[in-house]
Amino acid sequence: MANKGTMDGETLMSEATWNEFHSEPKEEQEVSGMTTFYTKGGVNLFTHTNKFKNPLACTSTTQCKPIDDQINNKRDGWYGWMGVGGSVFQWHPELKLGFSYVPTSLIAFDFVNLRAAVLQEVVTDCLKKQQQQ
Repeated sequence: MANKGTMDGETLMSEATWNEFHSEPKEEQEVSGMTTFYTKGGVNLFTHTNKFKNPLACTSTTQCKPIDDQINNKRDGWYGWMGVGGSVFQWHPELKLGFSYVPTSLIAFDFVNLRAAVLQEVVTDCLKKQQQQ
C-alpha cells in the first residue's frame, strides 16, 4: 500500500485502483468526538483537524487537547486503521513506508494509541534522516 500497489517490480494492485481506494476522504464525527476521514476504500486518512474536544483524552497532568490532535499527532499523512488497546496498521505513500504495531500488553484506556504513535514518529524521523544523507 505504501508503494501504490507495486513491490519489487510486481504489481499487486493497479495504480488506478490504488488511487480510487484512497480517494474521496469524507469528514465524519465519530461517537467518541473524534473526526475521521474515511476514504472510498474504507481506510482513514490521518490529518490534523483540531475541531472537537473529548474530555476522556485529558488527564490531570496534561493540558486538555482536542482528541483529533492527539489521534493525528505524529500521524499526519498516514492511511490505515487503529485498534482499541494500541494496535496500528498504517502506511504513508509519500514516504513509501508501512507500519504495523501489535502490543503484547493491550492498554484499553489508550484511546489514541500513543505508544504506536511514538514509534511511528521515531521510524519516520529515521527514514527522513537517512534520505538526507
